[in-house]
Amino acid sequence: MNPSPVATLTIGNRNDFVPAGSLLEVDVTLFGLTTTLDSYRFDVHFTPGVLSFSGTNAGTIGNVDNVGGTAAGIARNNVGLNSGGTIVRLSFKAIGGGSSPLTIPESSVILLDPEGNEIPFTIQSGQEFVS
Repeated sequence: MNPSPVATLTIGNRNDFVPAGSLLEVDVTLFGLTTTLDSYRFDVHFTPGVLSFSGTNAGTIGNVDNVGGTAAGIARNNVGLNSGGTIVRLSFKAIGGGSSPLTIPESSVILLDPEGNEIPFTIQSGQEFVS
C-alpha cells in the first residue's frame, strides 16, 4: 500500500537575521498539493519580547496575544491554490534581541479542498534572529 501524498506547510526561513525595530515579513507556504486548497486555518507561535505580531496580507485573524506569543485563527476561504505557493504573508515587528522560533501547532491546522475534505500535511518551522 502506498502512503497518501502529503503537502508541506512551511513558515518563514530557517535563519532570518533582522535588526531590532524593523518590520519582518514571513511567508507561509504550502507545496506538494495534489488537489486545490480551498480554505485554511492555523495558529502561529512566536517568542514575545523578540517579535510582535502585526497582521497578515490576506484572510482573517481570530486573536493576537503578543504577551503570550500567539496569533490564533489565521484563516481564509476561497484560496484556489493549485500545486503550491504562498498562502499568506505574516508581518511581525522585531522588538528585541534574541531568537524566535516560528511554529504552527499541528493541532491548529485545517487545510480543506473544495469538497471540504482535509488535505494531509507536514509542517516545517522557521527561526528568526533579531540583533
